[in-house]
Amino acid sequence: MELSGIGTLSTEGITAFIKMIQQFEVMGLTVTIIGVKPEHAIYFNTNGYQVEASFQSNLHNVIHRYLHQ
Repeated sequence: MELSGIGTLSTEGITAFIKMIQQFEVMGLTVTIIGVKPEHAIYFNTNGYQVEASFQSNLHNVIHRYLHQ
């Protein structure tokens, strides 16, 4: 999931985003989140949201990691 195109986050938006990640987890998928801006990270760090996701800085790193497993 790529967040760099997202501007301001709302509590409702981040709650829906977390629920979507949790639904992917139920399906057995591993979620990787890229493009997190500092203002996005604050939501994840200060509001107590718990997600089982990998955070990477860019898509290149994700592809590199996938190809070299």
